[in-house]
Amino acid sequence: MTTGRRLRVLVSAYACGPNRASEPGVGWNAVRQVACDHDVWVLTSEEHRNSIQEALAREPASVQFVFLDWPRWLGFLKRTRAGFELQQYCWQILAYVKARELHEQISFDLAHHVTVCRYWMPSLLPFLGIPFIWGPVGGGESAPKAFWRGLGWQGALLEAVRELARFLGEHDPLLRLSARRATLGVATTHETAARMRRLRVPTIEVCTQVALTEAEVATLAQCPAPCANGAIRFISIGRLVPWKGFHLGLQALARMRHTSAEYWIVGGGPAERSLKALAGELGVEHRVRFLGQLPREDVLRTLRDCDVLVHPSMHESGGAVCAEVMGAGRPVICLDLGGPGLQVTPDCGFRVPAREPGQVVQDMAIAMDALTDSPALCVAMGKAARLRVTERLNTQAMRTEFRRWYREVTLVHRNGPAVASATTGRPFIGHRMRTSPTVSAVMPTYNKGPWLQQAIDSVISQTFTDWELIIVDDGSTDDTADVLARCTDPRIRIQTLAKNVGRAAARNIALQQAQGRYIAICDSDDVSDPTRFEQHVAFLDSHSDIGVVSAYIRQLSEHGSALIIFPTGHEAIARRLARGKMGAAHGASMIRTECFEQLGPYCGDLRTAEDFELFRRFSFKYRFHTLPQELLQYRNPLGAVPLRVWAESMRAHRYAVYRANCYGSAEPVLSFDEFARSWRTRFAVHTVDSLRFAHFNLRTHVFSSHVLR
Repeated sequence: MTTGRRLRVLVSAYACGPNRASEPGVGWNAVRQVACDHDVWVLTSEEHRNSIQEALAREPASVQFVFLDWPRWLGFLKRTRAGFELQQYCWQILAYVKARELHEQISFDLAHHVTVCRYWMPSLLPFLGIPFIWGPVGGGESAPKAFWRGLGWQGALLEAVRELARFLGEHDPLLRLSARRATLGVATTHETAARMRRLRVPTIEVCTQVALTEAEVATLAQCPAPCANGAIRFISIGRLVPWKGFHLGLQALARMRHTSAEYWIVGGGPAERSLKALAGELGVEHRVRFLGQLPREDVLRTLRDCDVLVHPSMHESGGAVCAEVMGAGRPVICLDLGGPGLQVTPDCGFRVPAREPGQVVQDMAIAMDALTDSPALCVAMGKAARLRVTERLNTQAMRTEFRRWYREVTLVHRNGPAVASATTGRPFIGHRMRTSPTVSAVMPTYNKGPWLQQAIDSVISQTFTDWELIIVDDGSTDDTADVLARCTDPRIRIQTLAKNVGRAAARNIALQQAQGRYIAICDSDDVSDPTRFEQHVAFLDSHSDIGVVSAYIRQLSEHGSALIIFPTGHEAIARRLARGKMGAAHGASMIRTECFEQLGPYCGDLRTAEDFELFRRFSFKYRFHTLPQELLQYRNPLGAVPLRVWAESMRAHRYAVYRANCYGSAEPVLSFDEFARSWRTRFAVHTVDSLRFAHFNLRTHVFSSHVLR
């Protein structure tokens, strides 16, 4: 099996049909892109046989369709939702039987499951014993529990049924076995990726399933830019069902400062009556137009008269409407959930954190006012949105991703991760391809309950949202467990240790689980500026020679606050580290993952000064930089410490200097205990450092209240 030739690919696409929306369109687009580079056999249902054959007659492709379905007399199963789900499940068994028969004849190089696009519906193709790609699949998204009350009893009941269906699916032994056998699992959202990790899929990527065709991109590009003058007009497009969140859009409209803005709603559904009643209760019925269900051509014409898409959907794997509106050059206001939260970047719209309904309504109103206040911002975001579609949300980008996946999974299947990493130039940890998320934030915590929630919220509120947060509870004995139990963001992973092992060891545990290109250092009692990740990622992306980037910090204590300034250039930072002083703020740093891969993690022997040892060691091979901006609030009590604690800290610091300076040396490195027992260390701590201890306490008591303000 070589990667240079055309592969024989078996695709499972239960739903597949040309010129269709939702899953059939996803399946058809995927098959067409794979067929551009490889020979494809597709297992699909009978539903779209005629349209598929007509499309292939017009545009022949290197693809053969195998149509499968159960006997006609079982067609009654499709009449109810539960029966339809059962029929789809049984179809996977039928597809596996046919796949084995085909594999004996053709000897496929690779199998790929495209649709059904739900992670809790098993595919049996991994049992063929060839490389298997599962996805993109979704379905892991949920409306946050805080929003259920606003959905009405029917909407809440549907959410509960959805939760139950996923629970049953996740405990299906067939699903668990097939998930563990997948070579690569592709999730459409971070929420689905988190659930796939629980199923122990060995390798997971996050990639949107939304891809506009070249014809669609060209058609949408003909839409004029949003109007830069006059009253702004918002639009929402979709089925009028509770979980789409259009009631939040109406409430945000009512809360806007600008009373001239209009809101058009396109679509029909069971929630239409309640939405009209809500508009009347809010007193905005004269500014809201319900246009009903419209043909696609009429929707595009309506879109020309509107400026911004409001899409407060609470769970959506895809969200193709966002990509289409972005292709038309309109910014998007959406919740930072599901597919829309993955498609929309800060350059082309507003992603509103979904913590509770009142906060969402307020934040949406602020975003709507911001676009109303600045027509130029609306136009600029519209241009960025169109560029985003041109670069990432189209079938050409999908084809590029497929090529990469196929190349890497075949290499991994044949040679193992190490050879694949050397061949592709992409790092592997075990069997995991680290392409998403971009940032892994690591946060050890020990008895920081009073400040932990604020630290977590500062990560959740980051303007850059492609991150994961790994929290290691290092044996806390306070209310830390209660705080962590309230964390519902799917990007947060929590590990609880039975006993305290120290910050360095806890950070190393988090690093072992990190999947991002960059590691953001977060302490559980500090508060990050909302733009910290965004600014650090932008800097590292544009400065490939920099391994560690940090920032200024503001120190908080009972005496007040003070801005702590560090040198910005690498040479000055390295000089300070060489003199035994911190050259950059560790808690405000973002570090390339390759630094840890090349030089190792934190020194587990150290309970203090582990940050200095790491930075001093990294400074020998990687360059540092500090952004001249305040991006972190650092909490420091500045209280007096006992001599015993001071002595332990001094021993740790001296060992950190010694161990870091051993980098590159052939001499054996002493352990911490061996180093601490040496007479030079004991003499220094008990004599010279006693004077430093006295000076420290004097400065703390006398000068700190004057310095901090």
